[in-house]
Amino acid sequence: MTDQFTYHHARADLTFSWNGGCQIKIRTGRTCPGWGVVPDRFDIREPELWRTDLLPEAERPEFPRGFDVVLVPATQEAFEDVCNAWWEGRDLPTGRDFTKNPMLIKGMSGHSVCAFDVRYTGGASIEASPAGLGGWRPIVDLAADGYTADDVTATWLMDRVIGWTIGVFEQLGVVTPQDAPDPTRYGWDAHDQTLKWTTGHLPAMTAAFTSISEAWRTWFHGQVRDRWALPEGPEVWRNAGIPVQYVSDARPLTYERETADGKRWNFVWCGQPYAYVYSPDSDRPIVAATDCRFLERPGDIADGPLLPWFKKQADAWIAARDAQPA
Repeated sequence: MTDQFTYHHARADLTFSWNGGCQIKIRTGRTCPGWGVVPDRFDIREPELWRTDLLPEAERPEFPRGFDVVLVPATQEAFEDVCNAWWEGRDLPTGRDFTKNPMLIKGMSGHSVCAFDVRYTGGASIEASPAGLGGWRPIVDLAADGYTADDVTATWLMDRVIGWTIGVFEQLGVVTPQDAPDPTRYGWDAHDQTLKWTTGHLPAMTAAFTSISEAWRTWFHGQVRDRWALPEGPEVWRNAGIPVQYVSDARPLTYERETADGKRWNFVWCGQPYAYVYSPDSDRPIVAATDCRFLERPGDIADGPLLPWFKKQADAWIAARDAQPA
């Protein structure tokens, strides 16, 4: 199939193309070297629409659907909205109606725990139950995150559920690295922290099982079942944590600035070792990514929340460039 839709993002100097499939291709322009700066494509499929457990029985397909379910409307406007959202690091607006296509994440709780089933069927709250038990209770109210049902995407739901689980860990005494809560890197090391906590707090259980992970899962499953058995259920865990958002090819970190002479500059990091800076107004092509490196491993060296720190570094770079003799 040939590309049906194309869109040139002038500020990014990127051209996007889409043939209605599950990925949008990216072609870099003259001022943005392709290799290593931005990916050559990003994914727009809905990750779990093969699950039909929550649909009315009469509406369930005879044969399960595959993983390549794409709900982005096949229009130029919707295509450009998705491309702009990707460049800005926002959730991709696929247009999914969760009332008609509810989200059910079997056993989802992150970090190899699998103690919860989670669902979102539209409405005001994400719900969960202990795995396989069906005792659905609200765990996250959309309004607590400043969201409405119209704002929800599958990506945000997954990020929010993992963040909620990390928040539950913390209420149980398992501290994950979050000296300054930061949606762009929240809970990166949570799995290592749970294993470290288990070794220090459950030595008898750890010795009784074949692995630390097994000891952790057994203990945490018990905590979940005990909480749901209380009259108030998991109310004490309601709205715990914040969404997890990892900087990656699927969600870049970008920042746009101009120097005093009006020249535009883009600062881009896609989670790879280097962040880059380039200008769509450059009068000469950049032929190698090494020519536009900005920072190495921003996620490791940031002092404080990543996004404002990243912007501060970019502002300093712009200031230094403005200070150079003409």
